[in-house]
Amino acid sequence: MSKGQSYAVSALLLAMLLNATMDVLTKWLASNHSVLEIIFFRNLFSLLPVAVIVARDGGIPALRSNRVPLNVLRALCGLAAMALYFIAYTLMPLANVIAIGFVAPLIVVALCRLFLDEPVSLEQWTAVVLGFCSALVILQPDYIVLQWRALLPIAGAFFLAGYVLLLRVLSKTETRSSMAFYFPIVSVVCTGATLPWVASSSSLMDLGLLLVTGCLGGISLYLRNEAYTAAPASVLAPCEYTGLLWVALFGVMILGEHLSMQLLIGASMLIGTNLFVLVRASRAGKRAAA
Repeated sequence: MSKGQSYAVSALLLAMLLNATMDVLTKWLASNHSVLEIIFFRNLFSLLPVAVIVARDGGIPALRSNRVPLNVLRALCGLAAMALYFIAYTLMPLANVIAIGFVAPLIVVALCRLFLDEPVSLEQWTAVVLGFCSALVILQPDYIVLQWRALLPIAGAFFLAGYVLLLRVLSKTETRSSMAFYFPIVSVVCTGATLPWVASSSSLMDLGLLLVTGCLGGISLYLRNEAYTAAPASVLAPCEYTGLLWVALFGVMILGEHLSMQLLIGASMLIGTNLFVLVRASRAGKRAAA
């Protein structure tokens, strides 16, 4: 595996850990706050780490964009995906939402193959499908996935796939700072307009959790952008499923849930799938170098 792909995989794995942490915090906050309010503060506070990134890359000049409409469209796709997932968190168990949402990597690989002509081998397709199957083994989704609520994370998965597709397109012409900046700023503007109707009083604890969620979100956003800029979607897609493993572990540690046999089996499948992708990519990189 090339250094660029190794970096991309590491960045995405860390981003999935941060995303799982944010999912748990969001589920907690949604009991007392509007989804739009949570999205506003999550993106507002995410501008803190984004500002550090921009300053490191040269300041305001690094925010220049040659394709503003596409950047805005990408941000709107990300905002729609976030809103749909967050609403689903209030209506369904967190694990079910994440399991259903894991159709996104499949959609991403298909879209990148269709629109960007990225090569996808049979082995990579197999790894992505096995990753999704391991997610279902872990969770064994119950009857709720057949209800209308399941359409929310499914729709969110399509918007997330559109976000990643546009990210791949824009990575060829845009700076990393501009790609990290557009999503939170567009989200803040759109959701901020709704605050007079949805805002509620927040305790110091809630404000602290919102701050942590936002900062983690900014870092996670940057890492995801870095990953999909540096490596093809077919290599990275199976890594997305590790987020499910983190959510399951947080359920045990934080919510007091018990380890089940399906969790152990599914987690083993998940880890094996990712190791398979990494080993195959490493061998392909060595053959290319030779």
